[in-house]
Amino acid sequence: MGLLEELGQMWRYRAACRGNSELFFDPDRWGEARAICVSCPVYRECASYRDNHANQLHGGIWAGISMEDGAKSKRARNARRRLLTA
Repeated sequence: MGLLEELGQMWRYRAACRGNSELFFDPDRWGEARAICVSCPVYRECASYRDNHANQLHGGIWAGISMEDGAKSKRARNARRRLLTA
């Protein structure tokens, strides 16, 4: 059994970005990275991974969103949620 299989991350083998990781960690190339994400067959799995492991990921593009933008949108969603439940 391989490491990705053990970690429940077999989806990574089907990711459109596989073999192009340098694009996803170079801010000057994030436009190219996002273009790959648009048609990725495992977009949802990647987004779920990003959301569930945000504190362990150090930058880059995950499911078409930079970690910085993802953190901003999460804070905005949480603020809206607090307003709605207040």
